[in-house]
Amino acid sequence: NFSVANLKLNTSTALPNSVNAETSPPSNYLITITFNSNNLNRPALSVVRTFIHELIHAEIFRKLLECAKMPNLNFPNYTDPQWRNFITSLRNDYPGLYDYYLRYFFNVPAGQSASDEQHQLMAQHYRDIIVNTLKEYDNSLSENVYEALSWEGLKGTVAWNKLSSTERTDINTTISNFNNSNTNCQ
Repeated sequence: NFSVANLKLNTSTALPNSVNAETSPPSNYLITITFNSNNLNRPALSVVRTFIHELIHAEIFRKLLECAKMPNLNFPNYTDPQWRNFITSLRNDYPGLYDYYLRYFFNVPAGQSASDEQHQLMAQHYRDIIVNTLKEYDNSLSENVYEALSWEGLKGTVAWNKLSSTERTDINTTISNFNNSNTNCQ
């Protein structure tokens, strides 16, 4: 009752192999997370990490929907003045979200692409949540593994690119070692 949005979990074999899951923008108050059925043959903690990542997207969409006071976030396109006015309206309710949309959508930094604002926000402010939730699910691994896994899906962001090449290599190696030394979910 009184929910701003509903969440639906779905699976599909039609997603590209490079996509573990995707979260769709709200439609009639419904946010759908679709998991790629072809990519579930990996360690359970990796699947959990994907789930957490997508839940964060869903929460960001929920906040946007709350501010929109509409059942959808359907603007004809991102250059539509209504979209810009909507993003500006976030300023009072969600100043951090407003800042990231303003910085990474309307003022795209060199080397970045538009519509990358959610991943930029996640890389900078949500990785601790991902790490802590992974530990809640399975607390048998080192902090280094949880930290490395939290970067999955966030590579290429400004925060990732600010890491030294040695740090990025270490993270990639840790992820690879984790994936190769743990039993797959299916």
